[in-house]
Amino acid sequence: MELVNYLTQIIAAIGIFIILCFFGEQIKKYLFKHYKKLMDPKEFLPKEEIFSLKQVHYLIRILFLYLWIINFFFNRFFEVSNELFLI
Repeated sequence: MELVNYLTQIIAAIGIFIILCFFGEQIKKYLFKHYKKLMDPKEFLPKEEIFSLKQVHYLIRILFLYLWIINFFFNRFFEVSNELFLI
């Protein structure tokens, strides 16, 4: 029963991800069609600002990856009661 619950959660997460990707593509097409001049940040931002934004983007990705790994290990190897654990 636990395996079915786990697989259902994975399938639901994949479904939500696919729906969000679809909406993201539609929004991207709309913005590119109507606001084409704003799609290239090199036109209106300095080079240093673009580099800083890339660094922030990668740091946020690393944070989400870290939280995903911690969540995976806590769910698999530790029995958590109804207490709140702060990482």
